[in-house]
Amino acid sequence: MDLRPMGPEDLPRAADYLDARTLVLRWLVAFLRHRDLLPEEESSSWSFWCGEELDESQPGGGGELSCVLAHFFPSGTLYVGGGPRPDFDALEILCDENLLPERIVGDLDLMEGWRAASPLLFAKAVRVSETEVLEFRGAGAVPGGFRVAGPDDLLILRAYEDLLRRELGEEVGTDVESLLEAGLLHVYEEDGRVRGMIRSNLSDGKYVHAGGVFVHPLYRGKGVGRILAAGLGAWVRGKDGATVILDVYRENLRALAAYEAAGYVLVGSGLTAWFPEGTWGG
Repeated sequence: MDLRPMGPEDLPRAADYLDARTLVLRWLVAFLRHRDLLPEEESSSWSFWCGEELDESQPGGGGELSCVLAHFFPSGTLYVGGGPRPDFDALEILCDENLLPERIVGDLDLMEGWRAASPLLFAKAVRVSETEVLEFRGAGAVPGGFRVAGPDDLLILRAYEDLLRRELGEEVGTDVESLLEAGLLHVYEEDGRVRGMIRSNLSDGKYVHAGGVFVHPLYRGKGVGRILAAGLGAWVRGKDGATVILDVYRENLRALAAYEAAGYVLVGSGLTAWFPEGTWGG
């Protein structure tokens, strides 16, 4: 396998490749297809790579893609998509020499294949968690109180984003202002108070990958998460004809129950592994 950095001309092909192979990284399909809509300064935060199976009969020796990698430097997260058996030795060399990821995310088959091929590497992981991917199949209308967030919500959304980031133990948050401008943040409001938020994504033509679900601690256990998930599913279906999918760590039983009650069903699984400092580059 030839592992190489991707340029702008490679991104549509990479998006099509992932479109047929991933549920965990559906947001990445949309991300690659809509790079022209994203701020230019954000490009320096990302590194894109692909693996190709060499074909000597082709000019230049290029061939079919075998994996697509996206590395987000601010959070040290490597997203890996593709077939279940790419060249894991080549991936590890790239991690050692260039990327030094703190977290690796991918579909379950691929990640389990990597773990079976490199048990000593995964023994170094400080945490490994499976992810459930859920698809909205609810039949209801958009619930009352669910709406697209607006400029007047900016301060509360900044506060909620900070609380969510701290709960997840992440140092890097999202750009709330840009998400507001793009219409990708939604809230549930009751009695004049925003009780929770949910972040959507650009459509990849089939799916909209949701995330960033947050309910203020004062309102938890009162069905707010269910309303947010159901509201976004119904809203996206009515607006774009697309289907919302979201993911949740398997151990988060409360969130799983809320999403299932909102009309979501299990369609896939992923795996995330966290690695301590010093894993790579030795």
